[in-house]
Amino acid sequence: MRTFVALNLPHDERVRLHATLEPLRAKRLPVRWVAADALHVTVKFLGDTEGEAVGAVDDVLRTAVARRSVMTLRIGGIGAFPSLRRANIIWVGVTGDDELAALQRELEPALSRLGFPRDQRPFRPHITVGRLRSGMRPLDIERTGGLVDYEARIEVETVELMQSVMGPGGLRYEVLLRRRLGEKEEL
Repeated sequence: MRTFVALNLPHDERVRLHATLEPLRAKRLPVRWVAADALHVTVKFLGDTEGEAVGAVDDVLRTAVARRSVMTLRIGGIGAFPSLRRANIIWVGVTGDDELAALQRELEPALSRLGFPRDQRPFRPHITVGRLRSGMRPLDIERTGGLVDYEARIEVETVELMQSVMGPGGLRYEVLLRRRLGEKEEL
């Protein structure tokens, strides 16, 4: 199974962000847009994960979230990887408080010790909202960025281990486990 550690946005915020992106979707760009219920912030992509490894990942998450408190995220601004003029991935930016950066810095080496590869690029929190369709040349979406006017400030209370599942309706994400920030283990 393919897994990742994520911060999921509250349902109402996912719906609001998705609705705000409608003018961009209306441009009929060759982009696969992310459904509202799939909008999230990836903290750490794990990739192929054996079922027996989920318990070890849970142990790492349990330890990491116990040291953290509720996070405040500021969301807004459109961007793209590798750039707005050569977009393959379209995203909305996320600025976190110190807790988000600290969580990612703790998870990276701990999950690496379990055999998950370290990220080679610096952590840039974002919400992927669209991916260029296969075989298409990168887009120049720099001029369309003004179509999206979205800003939010949300509090995140949980961290989830998510699974990517391919089904008849396309890719969807399922929560494998959820840990509450600041939750201490019971003795």
